[in-house]
Amino acid sequence: MLFILTLMFELFIVVKGIPKGNDLGSTETLADVHTKLLQTILKGYDKRIVPQINDSIPVSLSIGIRLIDLVDLFEHEEIMETRVYIQQLWTDFRLSWDPSRFKRIHVINIPVEELWQPDVSLFNNAEIQLETMNTLAIVFSNGHVFYSPKARIRTRCQMDMTSFPYDQQFCSIKFGSYTYDGNKINLTMYHENSTFDLSEYSVNKEWHLTASPATIFTKRYDCCPEPYQHIQFNLNLQRKAVYYTHVFILPAVVVAILVPFQFLLPPDCRERLTIGSTLMLGIVVLIAMIQNFLPEAHPNLPYLVQYYCLTMIWFAISMVLSIWAINTQNRGPRKRKVPGIIRQLFLKTLKKIVCVNEDSYHPLDDTETISFKSIDKQTVTNSADGKHDGNKLERDVDEILKQVNVLVVRSVIAESRRNVRTEWYQVVLVFDRIMCLLFLLVFVVYSCVLLG
Repeated sequence: MLFILTLMFELFIVVKGIPKGNDLGSTETLADVHTKLLQTILKGYDKRIVPQINDSIPVSLSIGIRLIDLVDLFEHEEIMETRVYIQQLWTDFRLSWDPSRFKRIHVINIPVEELWQPDVSLFNNAEIQLETMNTLAIVFSNGHVFYSPKARIRTRCQMDMTSFPYDQQFCSIKFGSYTYDGNKINLTMYHENSTFDLSEYSVNKEWHLTASPATIFTKRYDCCPEPYQHIQFNLNLQRKAVYYTHVFILPAVVVAILVPFQFLLPPDCRERLTIGSTLMLGIVVLIAMIQNFLPEAHPNLPYLVQYYCLTMIWFAISMVLSIWAINTQNRGPRKRKVPGIIRQLFLKTLKKIVCVNEDSYHPLDDTETISFKSIDKQTVTNSADGKHDGNKLERDVDEILKQVNVLVVRSVIAESRRNVRTEWYQVVLVFDRIMCLLFLLVFVVYSCVLLG
């Protein structure tokens, strides 16, 4: 019985100790205080009205950007994509309160849709709408309102690909009020920080952020005397060129350096044309690959593309010269001797300069003529002599001498043709050696100029 009475007494105390939800005394909950505060500051509040005290004092709006990540820089479309927090701080005197009346509450969170907010717009937006994640606005007792939505923005960025892949790009993000002039909203830097907030920035694998200044610009239009402001946040980006050096520059240099050494092949080697065609196809493939990185209708041609084009032109010239060399060294069988000027220039002067070895051959003089007419003439003479002498032995000896004479003449003619062809071969050999040195010199010069 005593145990039952004790239990009933404890239950009575517990029940009496539970405060009622509508009791506004010492038992008032924090949720009740917030409700009362919201009802107080939003009573008669019109979010369509600019919170100006008078015409001479504009609303102070501070804007800052906390950069989270540089998603990518699309060179072909000239678009920069980033993830940021857009930090906005302004003062709305209608939202101020006395914290002592509301249990020392200094901060309250309110949906931003219920408050007046400046029409901050992204001026150089590449998309129709700005993709943002709305959050609650933080309202302070002195009337300050802080709103920082997370956004994924795509902005226009004019690319300068002249020095690709060792290029620097200067992109910007422009924020400002779209309709309010400077007399109604005065733009300032958030926390007087004239740069990006990089406290949460994730390093990009392709681009190195060298600088991130911010500047406030004021512009007056011909139609309106009021000043209009916007804040421009700049991103100075330096490309990390290690990957592109191995993919675009190193293959181009290796292919280009094969052009002069192509002339070291023998002049009668027809594989020179095959090698030249294959190397030119490789340059065309590299041009097609780099085209995916270049903006459409780019005003300036990158140095690397100029290098590709010049290399392709050199390949074309080398193929033409190879065709000429193959054709020239075959002139011997057509009985066209090397002209005296060419013989003096190539076989006497340039041959020693380019260090072509001496060959022991003795071409016929221009005064010598070798043909089968001499054989016919000698045959007629022998035949006439044979009529006076009918001795069979003498006729046999004459026939043998005639055949020996034919063999000697044929041997001399063949030797003459070989000598003529050898002369042309030597001319082409000297010419190829000169072209090799010339192309090698040109390769070093334009490689240092365009890629240096």
